[in-house]
This record gives sequence, C-alpha cells and structure tokens, in this order.
Amino acid sequence: MFKKLLKNQSGAVLSIEFAVILPLFLLLIFMFIEFCRLLFVSSVLDVITVEGGYFVAKTKEESNYSQLFYDKVSDDIPIWPLITSSSHLKVEIVYCSLVDDAINFTKNGGGNCYTSPINHSLAVFSVEYQYSPMFSNSLFSSFKSVLERKVVVFKEY
Repeated sequence: MFKKLLKNQSGAVLSIEFAVILPLFLLLIFMFIEFCRLLFVSSVLDVITVEGGYFVAKTKEESNYSQLFYDKVSDDIPIWPLITSSSHLKVEIVYCSLVDDAINFTKNGGGNCYTSPINHSLAVFSVEYQYSPMFSNSLFSSFKSVLERKVVVFKEY
C-alpha cells in the first residue's frame, strides 16, 4: 500500500515538473528562433545593400541612381523569404565629394552630402528595414527596431 502511494506521488511530482518546465522550455526555443531570424535579416540587409551599391556604382546612367538602387533592392527581397514586405524598407542615396563628408554622413547624418550625383564621386547607399518580430506579444516587443545599413561606394562612371 505504501509503495502504491509513493508511486502515485512520484507521478504527480513528474507531471508538476513537466507543467512548470515545458512552458519555460518552449519560451526559450521561441526566443532562440526569433534571435536567429533577427541575425538572418541583418545579414540579408548587408548583402542587399552591398550588392545594390555595387550594381548601381557600375551603371553609366547618372540621372536615375536612386530608382536603380531601389529597384535592385526590391528585386532581391523576394529571394530572401523572411523579408517579404518592401513597405517596411526605406532606401536613400546621397552623394559626397570628400571621404570625410561621407564618413560624417554615415556617423551622424551630417556633412556636405547632396541628393544630386553631378560632380560628386562618392555615393552613400542607405537601407533601413522596420523589423517586427515573428511572435508578436509582449515578450518579444523589445525586438521591434529599425535595422540600418550604409555603404560608401566610389562611382566608376
């Protein structure tokens, strides 16, 4: 009789431990998945920004750099499955004459940089993505942020 009572109590303890540990374990797994997704999206933004800047810098058509860059970045978005909405994407290009101006612009947005490509040999390509977590609840709300990448490219033409 006593053995039967101990066996029933150990089963109850096991089910209580399972009920307490399982939600914490699932939360940990979901946080890990969300963090991996954030790293993946960040890497994709790096690739998209560099490839778009490289593509546009080799183009001879000076009047339409902004549209070419936006089209290239928008065309690359469907390739990456976790970035599917181009409405969360903001693309900007400014042109600078000196390296110091480009560095100042990338650090604090200042400097002598212009939106016209004429007589400016450096282009600063900027891509911002409004990141929103996959699991939208209060635990992951701190992950909502803007991811931004800037690349300085020398125009070849």
